[in-house]
Amino acid sequence: MNGARTTFLRRGYVLTALAAVVLLAASPGTASAQLKIGFTEPSGSIKENALLDTDALNAPQRITIRVDGITAANAATVDATLGAVTVSATGAAMARVTTAGALEPATGDGTGSITIPTGTFTATNSEVVVLVVQDNSDQNDTGGSKDGNWVNEKIQVKLNAGGTAELGTNIFNLTIEDQDMAPVVKFDKSSIMLNEGNARTVALDILPANSRAVIPADISTVTGTVTVRVSNHDTVVVGACPAAGTSTYGRYAVGITAATAWDTSELASTGLIQTEHDGTTPDYGIDDLADLDTDPFVASTTKASMTITACGDASGIRDREVTLTILDRGLTDTTPTTTRGHIMKGAPLMITVNSDEEAPTLSFSPTDVTINEGDSTATVLLAEGPNATEVGMVKLMVEGDAMVSLMQDGETLEEMDGYVTVDMTGNNSARLSAMSHSDRDLVDGDTAYKAWKLVDGSTDVNIGEGSW
Repeated sequence: MNGARTTFLRRGYVLTALAAVVLLAASPGTASAQLKIGFTEPSGSIKENALLDTDALNAPQRITIRVDGITAANAATVDATLGAVTVSATGAAMARVTTAGALEPATGDGTGSITIPTGTFTATNSEVVVLVVQDNSDQNDTGGSKDGNWVNEKIQVKLNAGGTAELGTNIFNLTIEDQDMAPVVKFDKSSIMLNEGNARTVALDILPANSRAVIPADISTVTGTVTVRVSNHDTVVVGACPAAGTSTYGRYAVGITAATAWDTSELASTGLIQTEHDGTTPDYGIDDLADLDTDPFVASTTKASMTITACGDASGIRDREVTLTILDRGLTDTTPTTTRGHIMKGAPLMITVNSDEEAPTLSFSPTDVTINEGDSTATVLLAEGPNATEVGMVKLMVEGDAMVSLMQDGETLEEMDGYVTVDMTGNNSARLSAMSHSDRDLVDGDTAYKAWKLVDGSTDVNIGEGSW
């Protein structure tokens, strides 16, 4: 048994030794090391108007290609191992930097595909640099270009080697940072305040993002309309306000006269209006409002105007408000790859119609009281004068840290953000009571303070004795 086992081990040793000899014979050291070619970085970015000029303000992207594994022993076969080495990209212009620092091609707009010459990669030079810019073939002779949209583009630069060398990172993702800003659709006013019977003309327009920007050309492909939502649209009438003595007099807050610039046919049913775009002249589609046929630095000539009239004689002491809000409809680029970019929206237009009704005066009675822990007391919030029953909801600011609750009709008024709300709807008064709770931190002889105050802006009334 031992002899057989020894013979087996010896045979295994001999076989192992023979295998090692064969392996060493098939792998003659570094002389046949595997070559590997690839980009040294996977991604980068450049300005949209970058040029194929190393001295340009907006320089091109420098992409380095490196071959690893070149030795003195295999240098003579590098070109054969690599095969044809090409760099290509759609929508890009490229040029190779030669060992002398020159560009190849030396003139023209560059090229969308480059073949690296044989002999480029050697034992002493394993890298080559390629310059890349965006190219739409509409700029100067050093490559680079601007497009008509306002979104960043993505370009894939691909590396291919036709031989047997290993391919490393062969895709370079290049981001083209667009230099244009999205245009803005906006009203020429953010708010207007009107007395009953007065009117103001406002206009909607599409403008550059700021005084130094221009409207990108691709907005000319957007032929839709601008849609606006009108709040409280049941208080808005299309055309002139109803005249005194008619059945609808006093019903509406504002009247909108839009001439031919706006389609108001859906205002009564949906609260939406949109710019008119029916092929007539003048037209008010998005492309028309952009006015690309005029100098982008000159004020726009095509605007969708409307006249806002404050109607009378509305009842109630409170000012009435209507808000015109620009919607995303038609402004959002819905193409799968967002080819042009979204059009931005300006602020809503806030319309306030001042009431000409005389406001009552609101006061507490009594105004100052003192109570013990566990006791309660009462006051009346009273509206006096014309339209005393039109007060409605009243906000009171709360001050002090005394453990006292304010109640109306047996219900505790919940404090929110430092205020409580009293309901005087249909009444000229509200009876309020204050309930004092036990406070362990309050010792005999000490007092604590609590107050409820009427403040300007919390209600549309005159304030008399405004604190309790």
